[in-house]
Amino acid sequence: MPKKQTAIKTRFAKHEDETQLIALFKELTDDPINLQIETVVGDENCHAVVLENKDGSVIGFGALVIHLIPLKGYVGRIEDVIIQEAFRGQGLGERLLDKLIEIARKQEIANITLNSNPKRIAARNLYLKKGFYLRDTGVFRLDLK
Repeated sequence: MPKKQTAIKTRFAKHEDETQLIALFKELTDDPINLQIETVVGDENCHAVVLENKDGSVIGFGALVIHLIPLKGYVGRIEDVIIQEAFRGQGLGERLLDKLIEIARKQEIANITLNSNPKRIAARNLYLKKGFYLRDTGVFRLDLK
């Protein structure tokens, strides 16, 4: 496995990251990007983490969203994990995931879930390596907008 980039720092997202995050998310989807940075940064239940390169550019993002499920207590959900294409394969996705798991442990939540497109083989392998397991839940969705 490649060495972790020590010049790259892990920090919480800031309002000033919005433009760079929108560009980064465009690598994740062709859908319109509806980033509400004020809400993301201001929501105490959303722990949005970025990886910042030595030049100050944002090269990675992931969020842990914590919410209450009446029969399970507080749980976490990891959303929108992305590493800029030029920096993939360097262990940065694992570094980002480790930070999100660390936050979850500190919050003493019951479990963490995430979704991953079957086409994202490297990401799915990372999740398995970190102890996540694939569930067959038959997830339903209703689009309201």
